[in-house]
Amino acid sequence: MRIEEIVGGRLRERREAEGLTQEEFGAELAKYLGKPWPRQAVSTAEKGHRSFTAAELMACSMALRIGVADLFKPPFGAFELTFPSGLTIAYDPSAHPDESPEIGEVRRSLTSFIEHARESQRVTGEALAFAKWLYDDLNKATASRSASRASREE
Repeated sequence: MRIEEIVGGRLRERREAEGLTQEEFGAELAKYLGKPWPRQAVSTAEKGHRSFTAAELMACSMALRIGVADLFKPPFGAFELTFPSGLTIAYDPSAHPDESPEIGEVRRSLTSFIEHARESQRVTGEALAFAKWLYDDLNKATASRSASRASREE
């Protein structure tokens, strides 16, 4: 998956969550960029067919009320990232250095299950949704535990 596709998908996902049309989102960008994006420009960006300047990324994040880093978070199930040079790297969503070996094993198992389910397409939508829920819940729990540990260390 290309970086532009990741950013574009996040833009679309967040724009829809905010209840904005492509035209409304484009108009909102004028506040930050000095001119609006036409609907076609928003559509092109959401499809991942557009590169972004730093100012555009900041404007998009502010217009959609999310952090810039959130725009780069690969979607669930993305295991490879491709850069403009053509370099493709493996993305390991199960890599979390401070967790226990047991939690790491559960995370790796869920990631493997999801990857195989997507490849074989024999698993029902409900099973895949349940695995995604478990994976997301595990991420929330470990993030909360890391935050608690960090506040105790201060």
